[in-house]
Amino acid sequence: MVEALLSGQQKIGIVLVNYNGMKFMPECLESLSQIDYLFAHVIVIDNASTDGSREWLKAAHPEIPVIALPTNRGVTGGNNEGIQWCLDHACDWVLLLNNDTVVEPNFLTELLRQAEPNTLLVPKIYFHDNRMLLNNNIGGFDYWRGLHIQWFYGKPDSPASNGIQDATMASTCAMLISCQVIRQVGMMDETYFMYYDDTDFVTRAIRAGNIVRFVPNSVIYHKESSSSGGQRDSPFLIYYLTRNRLYFMVKHQKNRVALLFFLCYFVIGRLFVLVRYRRHSETALVRAVSAALSDFLRGKHGFAPVSRYTLSQ
Repeated sequence: MVEALLSGQQKIGIVLVNYNGMKFMPECLESLSQIDYLFAHVIVIDNASTDGSREWLKAAHPEIPVIALPTNRGVTGGNNEGIQWCLDHACDWVLLLNNDTVVEPNFLTELLRQAEPNTLLVPKIYFHDNRMLLNNNIGGFDYWRGLHIQWFYGKPDSPASNGIQDATMASTCAMLISCQVIRQVGMMDETYFMYYDDTDFVTRAIRAGNIVRFVPNSVIYHKESSSSGGQRDSPFLIYYLTRNRLYFMVKHQKNRVALLFFLCYFVIGRLFVLVRYRRHSETALVRAVSAALSDFLRGKHGFAPVSRYTLSQ
């Protein structure tokens, strides 16, 4: 299998979803142009960008297919368009990759060295601005509390992070997936729009008998701030995380006792969060939580207008 992959007998589609990513795309594409696996093909899905990145892509990289969507369909819709392109063009593997990443030339070859048809392979990811700390969201998932279990995120390298490991959860910031797995599991669930969409996909893949494999010799860098960890509260973030966490758990937790436990845990946790927001006069965040709960109960999913979770509109 490894020899067949590395000899170029299998075709890989690299899917980049772009939404106003002009400040990221040049360096990302430059790094991808230097990878040492020659049978990889980049496809960009543009989610109705307005920052000139769509036009720049077509002018600067006419060799790269760009699917220009008329509206922003989020990470899920963009990834699905890219995955479908890969399936239509006889790719054997799909690499989902954030466009705010920079890759090492051998990152794909190293992933392929560990590839099996039932694996979802993830590289070692460092913070771009602090390459002493790991940015990997990999480990497991607590289906009682609806929480990710992180092995390495925000930590320096260690003996554990330098060995190949199989896990049960990872983000799709950078993930190599065989088309065999995609055909078995299905596409991304566009109900999420973004956040928890990768958790959903990996859960379905794992329950179908597949494996997440961490490959430390494959290295990329992610432009998420190491100082904030990408975790600063914003109405946008709070709205989608709150709503989609509920949707994910109701969809996937079929044990009624466990689901009841989660709902009690979640409600108590949100009450404490709302008290904290009110105490600090974070009115916009209170609105975001309230809107998320309301929309979930009313069955409103997918894209949410900004006016749902902000005070200014």
